[in-house]
Amino acid sequence: MGGEVPGEGSKQRGRILETLYQVGGNLAADASVYVVRQADRDLYVALERGEFCYVFNARQMGKSSLRVRVQWRLEQQGHRCFYLDMTQLGSEHVTHDQWYRGVMLELVSGLRRLYRAVFSLDWVQTQLDRLRPYSAALNAWVASWGDGAWLLREATLQDMLRWAQNQSLSDVDYRFLAASQDCDRRETTATLETARLKEMEGRLAAESQRNQVQQRGLRRQRGLLVGMGMAMVGP
Repeated sequence: MGGEVPGEGSKQRGRILETLYQVGGNLAADASVYVVRQADRDLYVALERGEFCYVFNARQMGKSSLRVRVQWRLEQQGHRCFYLDMTQLGSEHVTHDQWYRGVMLELVSGLRRLYRAVFSLDWVQTQLDRLRPYSAALNAWVASWGDGAWLLREATLQDMLRWAQNQSLSDVDYRFLAASQDCDRRETTATLETARLKEMEGRLAAESQRNQVQQRGLRRQRGLLVGMGMAMVGP
């Protein structure tokens, strides 16, 4: 009869216990010790129907393991899943803009391949261009790193501002329109100032001309007076 090698049985039992017990974290999607609950079925069915779902429970009750398991099942069915950990996006020291930028970058990083597979960037740009009546100027402005020559002015700007009132536009659109307004105000102010200066120059020139005429008249008068005085004195 063969005997058990001393200590070997305890090592084997230890390895078995290690696979059956885990402290913290989520279980792998294929963990053999995962206990399937009604929540697994309910969450999977609801997500398959396209419903927006919440999972509430206390700490260390299997929420993360549930997410991993359901995500794995959805991906097996061809769905594209992405996990976003909101606790890793910043701290109390970041601004709202920085926090939302972090969310955007995480989403882009996780879903970029999906967007590229579903959408053609050229097609998306073409559709956006069709929606914007000023798309050519906007694209040229962005490509030129903000060259003011492409900004909207005067009546064209006013037409586009009226059109934009009922639209939901991107930040780039709003920056472009704001830059156009600033440029138009500066140019309008400069035009008015130039016109004012020209008007002042015209008045000064007219006043100078009147003064010159008056001076010539005075000189003629002096000449006449001198001539008359000399005639009266006589030889």
